[in-house]
Amino acid sequence: MKNNKYLLILIFSILIAKMPLHAQHDSLKKKTVEITSAFKPAIKETAKINFTASPAAKDTSIPKLNYSIPNQNLSFNYKSDSIKPLALYINSEGVFSLSNFIKIGYGNFKTPYLQSGFSFGNGFSKGLNIYANHVSSKSKDAFQNFSKSNLDFVGFYKTKNNHEWNAKLGVNIDKYYRNMNPGLGDSVRQQFQSFTSKISYRNLKFSKFGLIYSPELEVNVFKDSHFYNGSEQVFNLRAPFSKNVSKSLVFHLGANFNYANYSQFGVSNSTNILLGVSAFAHFKTPKINLKYGFNSNWDNNTFKVYPNITAEVSTDDKRFVFQAGWVGVVEQQTYQNLVFQNPWIKAPWILKNIWREERYAGFKGSVGNHISYSTKVGFQKYKNHPLFIQNLKYYISWPPLPPLIQHPFTVYYEQELKVLNFNAEFGYTVQEKMSILTTIVYNQYSDLKQYSKPYGLVPLEIKTSFRYQLMNDLWLKSDLFAWSSSYCKTQNWEDAKVSGAVDFNAGVEYSIAKKINLWAQFNNILNKEYQRWNLFPTYGFNFVGGVIFKFDK
Repeated sequence: MKNNKYLLILIFSILIAKMPLHAQHDSLKKKTVEITSAFKPAIKETAKINFTASPAAKDTSIPKLNYSIPNQNLSFNYKSDSIKPLALYINSEGVFSLSNFIKIGYGNFKTPYLQSGFSFGNGFSKGLNIYANHVSSKSKDAFQNFSKSNLDFVGFYKTKNNHEWNAKLGVNIDKYYRNMNPGLGDSVRQQFQSFTSKISYRNLKFSKFGLIYSPELEVNVFKDSHFYNGSEQVFNLRAPFSKNVSKSLVFHLGANFNYANYSQFGVSNSTNILLGVSAFAHFKTPKINLKYGFNSNWDNNTFKVYPNITAEVSTDDKRFVFQAGWVGVVEQQTYQNLVFQNPWIKAPWILKNIWREERYAGFKGSVGNHISYSTKVGFQKYKNHPLFIQNLKYYISWPPLPPLIQHPFTVYYEQELKVLNFNAEFGYTVQEKMSILTTIVYNQYSDLKQYSKPYGLVPLEIKTSFRYQLMNDLWLKSDLFAWSSSYCKTQNWEDAKVSGAVDFNAGVEYSIAKKINLWAQFNNILNKEYQRWNLFPTYGFNFVGGVIFKFDK
């Protein structure tokens, strides 16, 4: 027990002694770092491309892929094609035109020449053009003297509500002589005067009802200076309308009223009234151009309806177009139109409108980049077609005319006339430097009801026009005219023919300064005094030359 007692006291004393010693030891003890292992950091190596690796084995097997595409009900009418240039269609003779100029000249046969044109306005919202022309000649044979003069004012004005006014006012004076005796002077002068006025109004954008309209009013006054004092007054009112139903379909409706009052000796001789209504649907796609409708006409209380059907079907590249049609129309006949065809007529006693019906088929297109063509074969049927006949045997006039005076033509109307028509056109163009255009028109007349022959009508006509820009300042041009013989009457009232003819002319124009050109025109180079109308020969070789002053900015 005693030993245990001493043992407990010893242990307790040691514990008490340890406590402060331990605290003192901790405060005096130095801080140390004990290394238990060695560590060296390193970056992991990256993967690198092995350029020496061999290529993979070629897989020649074709995988079979199955697609399931739902039907979207899509239909595309247009198929795009490669872009190919087409030959330019020549729709004119390629006349070198100017906007502000004066062209003057003089030639043999005492031929003064004057042509001028002036433009005013900005050319976009308003404009006025003035054209003037005069040419006359005096031959050793007085019956070949002639003079032609005209003055035209043409203007337009665009309103702020997308409409446009167009107007024209013109005066023409033509003089011809039909005598071979210079001493007769103006006693047998054939002079015609015409006064023309026209005004139209059209919308440039669709109206709120989707309509396009362009009404037009035209008034013509025409008269001669003959002993008969023939004169006429013509009023033409046209009102066409069109409405777009869709991008491919357009409906057209038009009405026209034509009134002509013709008189001789100052006394009213006849009144010609023509009223027409036309309607057709126009269906157009990239490959099809179809018109289907009718033309109805009231010709002086006689009613007539003609079809108006035309169709064009083309290839995708537009290089070949097939065309066909069945068209009929009643054309107003006027004294002025007859004089335009034959200036040697005497004033007709009556005017009759022409009924024309035609069925045709043909094609047009282009070959390569420079050649264009167009051909058409048609069968035509006419009613009241004018013929021109000289009554040399039983010619009676009052007052009596001297024997050397050439007898004028009398206008006759053929009740029915059929024509087989062939029309061809070929063109060759090289940019805007050269153009050649040849036109061939052939008419075979048959089945005349009243007269034995188509007097005054030419069966075959050929015309070729050539334009060439030799240098930047030098232009050349040439024309070739040819036609076959036409029927006429002899002094014994027998059928005969006026010989056919060929007429060749050439011209040149050269710019010597920025605003000055020199020009020359040579006509009937072959020097053939042919006759288009019986007993009225044309000039032989003749020429005119002069200068052009340009005022364009």
